[in-house]
Amino acid sequence: RNKVSFFLLLLIKSLFSKPFLDKSSSNTKSVQSNSTEQGAKSSKFFSDGKNAFVLGNYEKSIELFLDHLKTSPSSLSETDTMLWLGRAYFYSESFLDSKASYLEYQSMGQDHPKFADSLYELSKVLMKLDESDQAKLLLNEMITEYPDHPLSSKASALLQNL
Repeated sequence: RNKVSFFLLLLIKSLFSKPFLDKSSSNTKSVQSNSTEQGAKSSKFFSDGKNAFVLGNYEKSIELFLDHLKTSPSSLSETDTMLWLGRAYFYSESFLDSKASYLEYQSMGQDHPKFADSLYELSKVLMKLDESDQAKLLLNEMITEYPDHPLSSKASALLQNL
C-alpha cells in the first residue's frame, strides 16, 4: 500500500511539475521520461536502503538513503528518508549524525505517523551523547502527547532509568 501511495505521489508531482509544452513536443516526452526514470531510481535507492538496514548493513543503507535524498522527487519521501537515516546512523554509532537526522525529520514531519517513534528513538541517541536532560524532555513529551502509543511503556521505563 505504501508503494502505491508513493508512486501516486510521484505521478501527481510529475503532473504538476511538467513544463507547459505542447504534448506532441519531443521536449515534453523527454521531460516525462526523465522524471519517471528519476522517480524510479530514487525509489530504488530508498527501498534498497531499507533492505540494507534490515540486513544490518547500516553503512550501505546510509549511502543509499543519502543517494535517495539527492534524487528524491517528493518532500514526503525526504521526510521518511530522514527518519531512516537517523536510525541507520544510530546503529552505525554515528550519534551526532543520527541526532541531526532525527532533528531534521522532526522539523519536517510533525504530522508524520512515526513522529512519536522519533521522540523515543532520538531520546536514545541523546542518552548515548550524554544529553540526559534533553532525553528526559523528549520522553516526557512522548508520554504526555502519545499516551496510547505502543512505545509509551518503553519510554516510561527508559525515563525511570535516567
